[in-house]
Amino acid sequence: MKPIQFSTSTLLILAIIVHTIAAWFSSGWHHPDEHFQLIEFAQFVDGKVTVNELPMEYHQAMRPSIQVWLSYVQIKFYHFIGLHNSFLISFLIRLLIGFASIGAAFYFHKQLKLRNQQSSNIHLLLSLFMWALVYVHVRFSSENLSGLLLVLGTGFLLKENTLKHIALGFFILGLAFETRFQTGFYSLGIGLYLLIQKQYNIQKWLLAAASTIVSIGLCSLLDCYFYQKWTFTPWNYFNLNIFHHVAASFGTEPWYWYLFQINEKLIPPFGLAILAGLLLCIWKPSYRMIGFGLLFFLLGHSFVGHKEFRFLFPVAYFMPLLCVLVFEQLSDWYANKYPKLLPVVSKVFITVNIIALLLVGLSPAHQLAPLLNAIKENVPENSMVYFTEEHPFYSGHNKNSFYWQKNLAFEHLSIDSAIHLQVHLNMPTYIICNTFETPQYLKNYSIQQVYCSYPEWLKTFNFNGWLNRSNCYQLFELKVQ
Repeated sequence: MKPIQFSTSTLLILAIIVHTIAAWFSSGWHHPDEHFQLIEFAQFVDGKVTVNELPMEYHQAMRPSIQVWLSYVQIKFYHFIGLHNSFLISFLIRLLIGFASIGAAFYFHKQLKLRNQQSSNIHLLLSLFMWALVYVHVRFSSENLSGLLLVLGTGFLLKENTLKHIALGFFILGLAFETRFQTGFYSLGIGLYLLIQKQYNIQKWLLAAASTIVSIGLCSLLDCYFYQKWTFTPWNYFNLNIFHHVAASFGTEPWYWYLFQINEKLIPPFGLAILAGLLLCIWKPSYRMIGFGLLFFLLGHSFVGHKEFRFLFPVAYFMPLLCVLVFEQLSDWYANKYPKLLPVVSKVFITVNIIALLLVGLSPAHQLAPLLNAIKENVPENSMVYFTEEHPFYSGHNKNSFYWQKNLAFEHLSIDSAIHLQVHLNMPTYIICNTFETPQYLKNYSIQQVYCSYPEWLKTFNFNGWLNRSNCYQLFELKVQ
């Protein structure tokens, strides 16, 4: 198989374009924490949210604040230059983290000593265009920022075994820990590997420890300023979630849950390649430090009862390396015996990746975000907006102040009482429906569809009624008959 030929600068430009498109379409949040415990906390710092409107995590001082301050600085900067559209600001925040993710992934790529140019080319392509990574890259979440810092810190440790790079590497790993405490499992694995291999003398170990302590200490000062009291958030988080079982109250899964989820969520054959690559990463001496880190990260999460697939996002940046190791192993075993096998495997990977990249790159992270934008663009002030399920600007008891639309009246409407829906004569009236099909009770009214999560032509492909079971939002304007 001939080595792939391409221009690195061209690929980086293309990656910037792809990530810009993904950042634009990937509105909303993968998980509510991505918004309500970052952006809304920044709103609190800015005085736009009261302390009583904040979730339990604030009152327990259990969330790190470094990313809250990053959110606050960006929002204040955009407001300073005259930009106040919350949806455009959130896009720019996603875009900036996307560009930073490209930079971190590329830096890590440059530090790897892969077998040959072909392996290096494949790793770079996957680092920039692997569908799951593009999705993660444009998430302004603790999972992504901690992953960005993990791969950047690891890159410094791989570059040179000098005091400067050790200090920078462990300082950044400390920042990763302060962004998401669970990344400590990864750093613990790396530390154990270095201890077993006896790669550091006393001076280097003291420097590594000092660098980590300094980064954690600086972030702790930010936390104390944010919470307005002396506190240590890693301990608060550990105490509540482990000793008081707060996390477990959200549900628990068996220890092997992640093994099945990796294969399912990443779409075969990517999932199988990741699991096989992890074993190879641990086996091969050149990458064993990373392998130890990944193994400890996976084991640490596996033996904590509450599990969510997003918890693995911080180590997503290492997936291209694992895939390359599998490719190299297949090449060693089958390149001569079955010369047509690797081209077929490569084409399957490329095809699946392109399809998945189009799906995630052109879709919102949460269908609620485009609805909120549709309300902003289409619903005039002093309108009445009915909703049949959860308030569109709330998640549980948490208010979404960042996207909040002022001068609108909202009222919950049960399905049973919807037949008595009142169309106001003195104000525009709208209703939000959480189904793809137009509800039967609305057929008694003169309505105009203002927004739908899915285009009308998709009804043609509504096989077995899958759209009726999907997470869809519709916004209708009710007309006076």
